[in-house]
Amino acid sequence: HGVFGAAAAASRLMRLPERETLMALSLAGSHASGTTEYTIGGGDIKRFHAGMGAAGGIRSARAAACGMTGPATILEGKRGILQAFSDHPDPKALVDGLGTQWALMQTEVKPYTVCGLLNGQIDALRSIMKEHSIQVDDIAKIIVGGDRFAMTHVGSIGPRPKTIIEAQFSTHFSLAMSAVLGANDFSAYHAMAKENFEHAGVCELARRIEMVLDPDLEARYPDISKATVTAVTKGGRKLYGEGFCFRELPQEEVESKFRKLVDGTLTPEQARGIMETIANMETIEKVTGLTGLLVRGK
Repeated sequence: HGVFGAAAAASRLMRLPERETLMALSLAGSHASGTTEYTIGGGDIKRFHAGMGAAGGIRSARAAACGMTGPATILEGKRGILQAFSDHPDPKALVDGLGTQWALMQTEVKPYTVCGLLNGQIDALRSIMKEHSIQVDDIAKIIVGGDRFAMTHVGSIGPRPKTIIEAQFSTHFSLAMSAVLGANDFSAYHAMAKENFEHAGVCELARRIEMVLDPDLEARYPDISKATVTAVTKGGRKLYGEGFCFRELPQEEVESKFRKLVDGTLTPEQARGIMETIANMETIEKVTGLTGLLVRGK
């Protein structure tokens, strides 16, 4: 539902008065969507979700500025957003910490190019393999524990994805990639796509990965989101590890990930300029100082 944040930000930047801002948020409600059926049925739409939210927010603010109106009760109304997306809506949660707590500051950068729910699984498996000095050939099977939300979102696709999106939302395939290739970055998934996700080593291990519901993690969700991993060796040892699905990434890792993602699209000078500009965003007078650096091949 980033469309609401985008509508609020656009309204602020456009200096809309209170009434028009309310209408912008109301109109944004008709843009709200973002179902996660792609985690089961596949497709590329996940890539488009953030852009759709941003565009919808700007469109809502511009329409409100032109006089378009909507229901002021779009959020809490009997047929509003809360009723549409929740079995037990809590309208008070919308204003908890309003003006003092900023959700934007809680945004986290993922260490791997996967669904965030896989971060803890990958961290746990890598920790096990490093701590116990085991190799892929030592592993008989891997058992992953998660809550019901994780079971649905990353445990249902299975070991044979057909698209990059499916691979990025597959516990089985992504953990196998981590163990066999030691990589879960953008280029690794594109390399798998070129092989039609039929890499022999990855597919063989993926078939020996099982995801189960962990009662303890289920009881603590959503307050705590983490994963457990048990690697069973061919010698019979059971090696246990766990990892949090969301963790703060050190600044140097954020910058390293950014450079990898733009490599081949932007020049090193552009990448460096973008990082420096963002680090000093409060001091730049015009946003063109940043957008001018985003031109491919400049």
